[in-house]
Amino acid sequence: MDELLRKISQQWFLREPAYFALYCTLRTEPNKQMSCPLRVGKGRLEYNPDLLQDKTFKEAEQLMRIEMIRLFLKHPYERQPDGVEPRALALGSDVTICDYYNQPGSREVLPLVAPEVFGLESGQHFEWYARHIQQLLDDATTDLTDTDVSNSI
Repeated sequence: MDELLRKISQQWFLREPAYFALYCTLRTEPNKQMSCPLRVGKGRLEYNPDLLQDKTFKEAEQLMRIEMIRLFLKHPYERQPDGVEPRALALGSDVTICDYYNQPGSREVLPLVAPEVFGLESGQHFEWYARHIQQLLDDATTDLTDTDVSNSI
């Protein structure tokens, strides 16, 4: 897997120099405990070899591209609104990146969830999406708890 990540970065050397430069600042480390194929943080690009092995070169490159974009935008790792859980931060990051990068006419569409999936408007910033998704998660938890309580009475 390290070889696959290196091949992607080598292609970025001429095509995507900003991604290449950012990649060069990271250590790559396997982590089979993760539930996602790739993630960045604390100076590392961690990958789950089991989840990454079935990805095509293009799919792996898209996943790496998303992680580089997250680093450039500093979310969800550095920009963390108060009271927002990691799940909502990650989804807020996905929605923000999807909203701004998956535009009509884009040369590449990144595999991320769009704001419309959550019933949210387009064109907002990361913190806005993260807070609203947190509220949706809180509301869903409250609805489940209310249902559980009323069913047990």
